[in-house]
Amino acid sequence: MNRLRVFVGLLVFAVAVGGGLLLGQDSKDGSGKVRGQLPPTWGKLGLTDNQKQTVYRIQADYEKKIHHLA
Repeated sequence: MNRLRVFVGLLVFAVAVGGGLLLGQDSKDGSGKVRGQLPPTWGKLGLTDNQKQTVYRIQADYEKKIHHLA
């Protein structure tokens, strides 16, 4: 039963992160900042702009790698 809960939890997390990737990460504005969307509830973490940019860059990098595999 605990394995099922862990699996469902991981599945929910994967869907949340995957959904964030599908909503457009790698569009850049003129300032060189990457635009994206954090997964739900990450706003409660109080991330700095630099930390958010790091997350967006990682998401954009992996989105390109995943898209290349498809």
